[in-house]
Order: sequence, then structure tokens, then C-alpha cells
Amino acid sequence: MITKSTIAHVKSFMKPAAEAGLIPPDQYRELLTALRHTANPPPAKPDREHLLRTADVAELLNCCDKTVLRLGDRGRLTKVYLTPGNPKSLRFRAAEVDAITTGEG
Repeated sequence: MITKSTIAHVKSFMKPAAEAGLIPPDQYRELLTALRHTANPPPAKPDREHLLRTADVAELLNCCDKTVLRLGDRGRLTKVYLTPGNPKSLRFRAAEVDAITTGEG
């Protein structure tokens, strides 16, 4: 793992070499930038959850919409409402549907 002390050690060895012309200054700066980026990586963006409509799930599972709603009522599929209380905004997690179709769920 690259820490701030690691960067300080690299600086103490590489800066004199860059100043003496043993390594190009632009490569020295590039190395420091890469080390700082590795030590402090930008926060990862969370993966967007793929949601499916009731009709889409029914088609994937080869069943009717009512069966999909029953699976949601029984807890086999998690119900996600885009707008709370609006039945037309009901969606299901694609990962859970995939688990059912592959026999893992």
C-alpha cells in the first residue's frame, strides 16, 4: 500500500536525481502524481441497480404478472417503488430475477 511516508521517501531519493539531470523532471512529476493518485484514489461510484417492471419480470420468468406480484408479496423478490404508494412505479431488482432464473435464488 502506498502511504504518505512512501511518497516522502520516493521524493527524497528522486528529487536530487531529477535536479542533477539523471532523470527527466517531467518523469519525476509524473511519478509523484501517479503515487498521489494511488495513495488517495477517487471515491468509486456505486453501481446503478438495474430495475425491471412487473411485465418484464413476468416475461423473463415465463409467468403472468400476478405470479410476479405473489413472489414480491412472499419476499422472493424485493419490491421497489420509484414513487412510494404508486403501484404503477413498482419495480423488481434484476439481480434477484437473474438468481431465480439461474437456480441460485
